Amino acid sequence: MSRNEEPLKDVLKQFTNSRKIKNQFTQVMVEEVWNEQLGPAIKKYTEKVRFRSGIVTVTLTSAPLRQELSYGKEKLIQILNDGLGEPLVKDVKFY
Repeated sequence: MSRNEEPLKDVLKQFTNSRKIKNQFTQVMVEEVWNEQLGPAIKKYTEKVRFRSGIVTVTLTSAPLRQELSYGKEKLIQILNDGLGEPLVKDVKFY
């Protein structure tokens, strides 16, 4: 190996550890966990799921569902963090 060459594993690790890539990956994972863990009934009323700085922002089309989910916020945080495999979610906000 010459001085310029690095193992592919190291290059990929550096790439995936970049802040922008990591944030985008986490966004996709949060959306995926939301849809998988909460099921098709809630997915049907979910317009958007966004993740930023530990806060998941969910836009719902049903006011009663929004109210119902807000009562179980702590449980939702636990479900999302369990699905992500690490405690990234600190809060959930509904709109």
